Amino acid sequence: METEYEKLRVEMKKMHSELLRHISESVKPNTSQQQKHRFSKMEFETYKVQKDFQNMISDEIGEKFNKITQELAAQSAEIKVIRNYTAVCQVASGWIIGTALGTIIGSLLYK
Repeated sequence: METEYEKLRVEMKKMHSELLRHISESVKPNTSQQQKHRFSKMEFETYKVQKDFQNMISDEIGEKFNKITQELAAQSAEIKVIRNYTAVCQVASGWIIGTALGTIIGSLLYK
């Protein structure tokens, strides 16, 4: 009876080791496939993060460009207003100077 038990035990060990070998061989390709899938997924995630970053930078640059453009337009409008005031002041000062000179010359001539 012990010999039969030993035979069965040896046979079970063989079957167990063969089963382990079979499992390890069948898992290896799956593992490499899973690793490929994980790598592809990591590549995709990396690409996605890069694209998101590029879009964020582009949006930020676009916003800053628009803001600068608006500020330049506002300053251009202010410059036009200042030029108009300057022209009005030149006309007014010319009129005041002309009036003053006319008054002085008139008073000198009639004395």
